[in-house]
Amino acid sequence: MNTILAKFLEGPPTFYIDGEQVNSLDLVIVEVKPMERTYWGRGHRVDKESKTYSPLCWSADTTRPEPTSYKPQSTRCIDCPQNVQGSGSHNTKACKFSQRLTVAVPPFGAPFLFKVNGSSLFTQNQGGGFNLRNYTKHLEENDEKLDSVLTHAFFSSHGRGAVVFKPVRSLTEDEIEEVQKLQHPPNELIN
Repeated sequence: MNTILAKFLEGPPTFYIDGEQVNSLDLVIVEVKPMERTYWGRGHRVDKESKTYSPLCWSADTTRPEPTSYKPQSTRCIDCPQNVQGSGSHNTKACKFSQRLTVAVPPFGAPFLFKVNGSSLFTQNQGGGFNLRNYTKHLEENDEKLDSVLTHAFFSSHGRGAVVFKPVRSLTEDEIEEVQKLQHPPNELIN
């Protein structure tokens, strides 16, 4: 699966999709994974030769560390010292929330992985955009689903790296069929 990257180097934050730099994206949210938590600390080097690091502790259900965590910080997330305001930089919590989305960009070819950080889940709504949680509620209140609406994703002017979402339009019937193919790919024949 391809990945959409968000970079925060010099200048305004930008998305990179297939290596191309864009300031905003129109996409369809095909699938939403459960919220997760990650504590990096200084990270754990995967092996001595690698430049790859993994988090020290993480949770797939935001309740307990995963057994595969390199160095669990507590037995429960709620009791964890990394889950305390001020344990991270700028008076934040060191253990961060995130959520993985599978998204498709028109004309709905291969899907992309889009990992949404905590500020995109909880930031205040602004500029006509919603954080992901409020965006989902907004669509539900208007009898729409994430996978039936073309969504505009852009960076918020508040909060470093916060992405906000707003509806563009409902998908056509043909577009909905294309999105459904991404959600339920046909079974491959086995010889």
